[in-house]
Amino acid sequence: MRPLIWLGAFRRASWNRRLLGLEAAAELLRARILTALPARIYTRALGDAGTPATNPVTPQEVSKAAEIGKLVATIAKGLPIRAVCLQQVIATRRMLLRRGLRGTVRLGVREGLHAHAWLHLGENVVSGDGDLDKFAVIGTFS
Repeated sequence: MRPLIWLGAFRRASWNRRLLGLEAAAELLRARILTALPARIYTRALGDAGTPATNPVTPQEVSKAAEIGKLVATIAKGLPIRAVCLQQVIATRRMLLRRGLRGTVRLGVREGLHAHAWLHLGENVVSGDGDLDKFAVIGTFS
């Protein structure tokens, strides 16, 4: 997204949406810096390794989480830094945790060593959606 278009959309948004967008931008910048560090350090931001979150979620929580995930992805396109799925998942996870929602992060690879990260809340993917069946899960964090 070109910066001027992004700025126009930001100016037309409600104050709550603007604040959420600023929070998303700050979290993406934080995640970008964090992922420049060794993996043993930044994987701590993904949560506890090995077990998925089992907390029950309501449809309203899933809807809110999906909205946040979509906003993070949109903001990532407008930033002057590269923020791919891993940074988006870290940013979304932190924003959800701030709202009392704990999801499950999955890291996967597919043929050709293409890596991907995605975030589940309950059974719903709220960040990093795509053709996930083609990825072999190599890490689960909650």
